[in-house]
Amino acid sequence: MKLYILKLEYNKINTNDIKKYNYKEVSINYIISKEGLYKYTTNSINRIEIIDLPTTQFTIKEDVQVVCDNSEYIIGDDWFQIPTNSVEDNIRRLYYRMRPNALVDLIIEINKNTGIMSSLYFKTNEKTIPYGVEEDIISFLSMLKNY
Repeated sequence: MKLYILKLEYNKINTNDIKKYNYKEVSINYIISKEGLYKYTTNSINRIEIIDLPTTQFTIKEDVQVVCDNSEYIIGDDWFQIPTNSVEDNIRRLYYRMRPNALVDLIIEINKNTGIMSSLYFKTNEKTIPYGVEEDIISFLSMLKNY
């Protein structure tokens, strides 16, 4: 599940203090059109099916509002034609983890064309949010100078 923090001001985020927690960087290329969303690499284009599920909202540490999104993105079969009137979106996705085998990752997405942060969220495979996950989220937000 993805966990988004409400009232997070991307322009005030400082990532210098979390660089040592970065363990992976992935480049992702999308094509967005009226016909759908596609992900492409040098070898293939795949249509992405989005299974949109309802979100829930909860609070951690008394004042941190979190939106939980369990929507799924399923990579489909190879696609052989790029839709007309499409837009390309190139993303650099950075993964951060407090420690090996942590239950939650901080993910920051940066638009490669503009260099501007386009998304920040936490991701976990847990069905509920245990205390350790909450603590890691608060620790990352503290280092990002947001809480």
